[in-house]
Amino acid sequence: MRYPAAVVADARVAALVAAWQDADRAHVLDGADRRGIERSDGARALIVERAISSAPLHEWFTAWLRYGRALAEEDVTTTLVDATTGSLATVLPEVAALPAGGAPLLEGFLSVVRERERAAADRAWEPPRCVVQTRHDEAAVCLPPFEDREQLADWAEDVARALAKRGVRTVICEEPGPARDELGGALAARGIVVRDGQRSGMETPPRPAPGRRGFWPFR
Repeated sequence: MRYPAAVVADARVAALVAAWQDADRAHVLDGADRRGIERSDGARALIVERAISSAPLHEWFTAWLRYGRALAEEDVTTTLVDATTGSLATVLPEVAALPAGGAPLLEGFLSVVRERERAAADRAWEPPRCVVQTRHDEAAVCLPPFEDREQLADWAEDVARALAKRGVRTVICEEPGPARDELGGALAARGIVVRDGQRSGMETPPRPAPGRRGFWPFR
């Protein structure tokens, strides 16, 4: 019985992916590596398909990029990331004739790491972390370094909503700019007044000297 070419190709891809996963298991360091190997089969299949079909280079690099992201999303170790290209070469020698996939693999992996770090940094500006209650009806807000207007608008709404729930009627806020403008609009919609430190009668202390760490929410 003859099987359609597509079925034969799919069977070959599946067999190569399974062999690649087996080769990678020799480099497992922890449970995250094991999960990453099991759950990245779709991204691996895309690479194998590109390798055996002589796909354009941009598709080859994109497949490695996606694979790198898939590994990062499972929190695999860098040991596995470093070993996986060699594992593929042991089961699919044809890849030796193709441009190395290590660079786009690493780029995809690091892009997820950067996104997570950026998200963690952004969360540091969410209320109540960016708010200091100065009186029962007054609070000071530290402005975030965001530049994206949509992100600033979302942040301002979250802060304004949290302050309104606290019964705050006056907000102390320094450094005019996009962040203050967005916050001012969100606060005004809730009847909350924005003032700077000087007008509120507060004394703004000096900034930390160069080389010294310090935190002051009224920049």
